[in-house]
Amino acid sequence: MWYPPSFLAIILAASLLSGCSGNAGPKQVPVSGAVEYNGQPVTTGTIGFSPVETTQGKAVSANLVDGRYETAPDQGLEVGRYKVVVVAMEAIPEGVDPASVSSSTPKGAQIIPTKYSHAETSDLEIDITESDSQVEKDFKLTD
Repeated sequence: MWYPPSFLAIILAASLLSGCSGNAGPKQVPVSGAVEYNGQPVTTGTIGFSPVETTQGKAVSANLVDGRYETAPDQGLEVGRYKVVVVAMEAIPEGVDPASVSSSTPKGAQIIPTKYSHAETSDLEIDITESDSQVEKDFKLTD
């Protein structure tokens, strides 16, 4: 049986569009807040969120800038529980060209206790619930 090309194009377009459910995937909740160590802002570093137990979400990280962090709009946390890790290293001294520092040369010491830099030893956690649309969570690190 012969069909006009325009009819075939309409059928093809309809079948392709019907495959698009419009589901954007699991809900992602933006998370932001402050990180302090012994009462002082952790001015630079990275904060990471690792899913634990039955949480289906993916690991997400954000940069610490002037003691604050914010996940990217498309990189929020899915519903569940997450271990939180923080890594904050001393900066390369001013005047030293970062390109001249070899990979074997330490770039700086950890400026917070190392227990916070590993999911196995960090006692920091965050819970994201179905009712959350945005979460503001501060972390106060101590020795």
